[in-house]
Amino acid sequence: MKDIFSLITQKERRVLGLLCLFLGLALFFYAFFALGMTRSYSRSMGLLSAVQRDFQTAEASRSQKATESQKWEQAQQDMQELRETYFYSDSEWLKELRMDLQRILETSRIQHSGKKFNYAFFEKEEIRKVIVEFTVTGRYVSLKSFIHAVESFQKFLMIEKIDFLDIDLQGHGIKLKIQLAGYHAIF
Repeated sequence: MKDIFSLITQKERRVLGLLCLFLGLALFFYAFFALGMTRSYSRSMGLLSAVQRDFQTAEASRSQKATESQKWEQAQQDMQELRETYFYSDSEWLKELRMDLQRILETSRIQHSGKKFNYAFFEKEEIRKVIVEFTVTGRYVSLKSFIHAVESFQKFLMIEKIDFLDIDLQGHGIKLKIQLAGYHAIF
């Protein structure tokens, strides 16, 4: 091996020494800096995947909140439609309710008597309820027509209770005590 070194000149030894020094510095750089950066890169990739999972979770939550928000907006639109279409809402709501009830009774062609009005107010819901009690007499077909007209009426006017007072077995008529409820929204 000494013979190999004897063939190299002094200048070539210096060049080889410098090359070995550069190689040593490169290995030192790789050992301390490059491996550290590789570890840092691995940690950063792990952190990136955790951040991506958090982002996906946040995006799913945002999407769910957006869907819920759309449902609430639709519910508010539905409530507005209910207020405008189905509740009695103008200043003369009681008069309007009485007129609607009178029209239903007239179109059903049944006799009615003894109307009594009772009022209730639901503060939490801001709704007033009017209960109308009266007695009707008529044939089965007329009473069925009356009940259908009330149940299919566009406003919140509903039959709450029906009591049979008298049933004529010969088919001349049925006497009922009916309790209707009408609703007025205070908005």
